[in-house]
Amino acid sequence: MKHRAWLMTTLFLVLAVPASAVETQLWVTDSPSDYARSDARGVVVGPDGVLAVGPESESSPAESLDVVWAVAVLGDGSVAIAGDRGRLMRVTRGKATIVLDTDESNLVSLVSDGKGGAYAGGDSKGRVFAVRAGGAVSTVFDASEDEVRALAVAPDGSLYAAALSSSSIVSDEPDSKDDDSDKVTPVTAPVSGSRAIVYRIVPDSSVTAVWTSPHPLVFALAALGGKGGPAKIVAGCRRGR
Repeated sequence: MKHRAWLMTTLFLVLAVPASAVETQLWVTDSPSDYARSDARGVVVGPDGVLAVGPESESSPAESLDVVWAVAVLGDGSVAIAGDRGRLMRVTRGKATIVLDTDESNLVSLVSDGKGGAYAGGDSKGRVFAVRAGGAVSTVFDASEDEVRALAVAPDGSLYAAALSSSSIVSDEPDSKDDDSDKVTPVTAPVSGSRAIVYRIVPDSSVTAVWTSPHPLVFALAALGGKGGPAKIVAGCRRGR
């Protein structure tokens, strides 16, 4: 009987506590600035602030690289990756494999050859490598300059390469004696007296210097024009100080 009375008293005390009122809160998001601090995953914010389903994304680890300098989509849908340690990797269905391992410090430029392969340029010895669709590798150009920073393939199949006499990246000293890996960063200013030259390369045939840039660093190239006429080259440069 005493136990029953205790239970009734406990229930009474619990039920006697007044419930706190909960108000409905409303907020309106109707501009991109409303999402400025948001972490959008799987959605995109339109110019009118409307959310829409975003593109599907996936990642593929390139464990043998610390820095990825350039990427190019190849004819079969795989992706070529140029990185540090002078390596070129190919990602197929999420799996990355090394297809070119050079003695360049970095492979900093990359372009598809339009036939399932790719061209890649190095930054310490100034060479351009060709990796064909079947896996054959060859050196198509060995510049007198130190770095091939940009590549472009013209509609007629010729290759244009921007070669720099001073590197556009520098390697830091290792943090400790036990750390033998170099850290690479862009240069803050070009070396005085450096130059940039654009070459036209016909693989297995000829190489011609077609333009000397008034600026010491050329970071990007694009080739325009039809197959029946001469190509026009667009270059992105950085001025010296």
